[in-house]
Amino acid sequence: MRRGENKQMSRYCLKSTSPRGNGFYVLLLVVGVLIAQGLMWPAVTFASARDEGYQFGNGQALDRASVSVVRLVVRYTSVTPVAGCTRSMTGLGVLVGSWAATPSSPVFSDWILTDGSLVDPNGISCGAGKPLEQLNSIQIYLNNAYTLNPVGQTLKSLQCRSGSCTDGATTLKIACQDSSPCAKGVVLVSFHTPVLEPFIDMAQADQATPGPQGVELIGSGAASPPRSVEQA
Repeated sequence: MRRGENKQMSRYCLKSTSPRGNGFYVLLLVVGVLIAQGLMWPAVTFASARDEGYQFGNGQALDRASVSVVRLVVRYTSVTPVAGCTRSMTGLGVLVGSWAATPSSPVFSDWILTDGSLVDPNGISCGAGKPLEQLNSIQIYLNNAYTLNPVGQTLKSLQCRSGSCTDGATTLKIACQDSSPCAKGVVLVSFHTPVLEPFIDMAQADQATPGPQGVELIGSGAASPPRSVEQA
């Protein structure tokens, strides 16, 4: 893998249903088009919907999903530098939770769902016979359709070590959907912000009856954010 690689991400399912029960499916991290376009954007850039032809107002679920998308620039390092190994990768994530860390708290806990092959707390392989590179940092960039900012705006910078990341205030472990290995599923990355962020709900289980808009993970052991403030 090359330095500054745009990561080819796996596909999962974003299930979005209206209160009337008319459901439809959108491929993970909003739409497949966003993923495809994301692979062509420069490594240090930001998620964008406004300039790629997306029109707001055609669907509440898609509008909400669009501004919930973030761009991740993930950096890995090795104890001994290895020539030709990846130092950074770029991909997309989606905010799936944002609420007060405690009742009446001015601090909000946020969760991002992304691909385990992009953010792997166990590190990534650089090839046969070469050491694993360890997760070092994650830069989270806001969607400019949300900020209306023509330049990349950082939502959060995380420093990572030994499977956990810190936002400068707290250190939290990265939760894997499939821990053997983590790269086979999706992961949840947690951090804190001083304001509430837009997000898409995660369905807690397979929905036999159509429910509200949400991301649904198929399979056992799926990582998910706490269901309430008390569990955060």
